[in-house]
Amino acid sequence: MNIENKKTVLILEKKKALKKDKNWCFWNTPDNYFTKKFENKWEEIAIRVKGQEIVKRDLRHSYLHLPSEKFYNEGLRIISQNKKIKLLFGIEAKKIKELNNHVKINTNKGIFYGKILFNSIPKHIYKSKLKQHFFGIEIKSEKPTFDKEKIILMDFQQKKNIVHFFYLLPFSEKRALVETTYFSRNLLNIRQYKDDIRIYLKNKFPNKKFKVYFCEKGILPMYKIKNQDTKRIIQIGTSNNWLKISTGYGFQNAFFNSKIIVDCIVEEKKISIPNKKIGGILDQIFCEFLIKYPNDTQDFFFKFFSGLNLKNIVNFLTERYSFVDIVKVLLKLPKKKLILTALSVLKKKIYYVN
Repeated sequence: MNIENKKTVLILEKKKALKKDKNWCFWNTPDNYFTKKFENKWEEIAIRVKGQEIVKRDLRHSYLHLPSEKFYNEGLRIISQNKKIKLLFGIEAKKIKELNNHVKINTNKGIFYGKILFNSIPKHIYKSKLKQHFFGIEIKSEKPTFDKEKIILMDFQQKKNIVHFFYLLPFSEKRALVETTYFSRNLLNIRQYKDDIRIYLKNKFPNKKFKVYFCEKGILPMYKIKNQDTKRIIQIGTSNNWLKISTGYGFQNAFFNSKIIVDCIVEEKKISIPNKKIGGILDQIFCEFLIKYPNDTQDFFFKFFSGLNLKNIVNFLTERYSFVDIVKVLLKLPKKKLILTALSVLKKKIYYVN
C-alpha cells in the first residue's frame, strides 16, 4: 500500500462557510494547478510614475486573476472526492500543545489530536514595523470605461515620506477592481481608504457613475517572521514567510511549498522548506530602503520597470531569478543609498545573531 493512502487529513476552518472574501492574482509562470483555471488574464502590464506610463507586454508572461470563491469551490470539489480528507467549519483553535507523539488542539467545539499540525493562523502584526495595507472595491459602470486589455499594477501618488499607489484590475470595459495601497508602518482608518478611491475615480474617470458590489482589505507584513516550527507543529502561509515581503505575492509559493511538504510526508522525511537566502536578503534590503528613503521609491520603480523586460521583472517577483536578473535589479537602485541600506540590514543581522 502506498504510504499516502495511510494518511488522513482533518482541516479545521474557523469560518462557518467559504464564500468570496478576496481576489488572488499571480503570474502564469511557474505553472500551478490554477494557471489554467483563471477567471481573467492580461498581457499588458502598466505602471504610472510622475505622469509617465510604462507598459510592458510579453505573450509568454501573463497576469492572472482568480476570485476566491472559484478557488474554494474547486478545493471543496477535490475534498469531497477523497474519503481521507475531512473539513470542519466553525472551528476556532483556542490552545495548541505539542506532546510526545501527537499534537493536542483545544477548540470551541472540543479537543482534536493529530500526529502533525500545519498551522496557518496569522501571527500578530507589529504596529512599529513596515506593512503593506490596502483597501479595494469592485465597481461597475453603466458605460464602457476601462481598458480591459491592460492592468495598472502601480499608479503612484505624489505624497511625501510615504509610498502610496493605486492598483486597477479591469475585468471588462464596465467592471474593475480598484485598490488603494500603502507601504508604511501606520494604518489608516477605513474612511481614509474609501476617500482615496473616491477621489481617484473622480479624477481619473470624471462624470462616470459606479456601483460598488464588493469590498476587500488586507494587511501584509513587510518583515521576516521568526520561524517557530517544531517537530510536530509546522507553520504555513503568512506565519512562515510564504509571502514575498517586498511585494505580498504568495499564491505561487503556497503551491511550491505545499509540494515540498507532501513529498516529505510521502517519503517519510523531516519536513523542511529551504530558505531562499538571496531572495530573503534582497527583500529585506528593499524594505529597509522603503523605510529610509520613501521619497526615492517612485524613481526606483520607474527605473525597475523601464530598464528591465517583463521576463526579468516576473522572474524577480516570483523568485525564479538568475544571477543576471539579480544584478540587473540591483543596478536600478541608487548606488550610495543601496550600500547604506545593505550595511544597515547586515548590521541588524549581526546584532540579532549575537
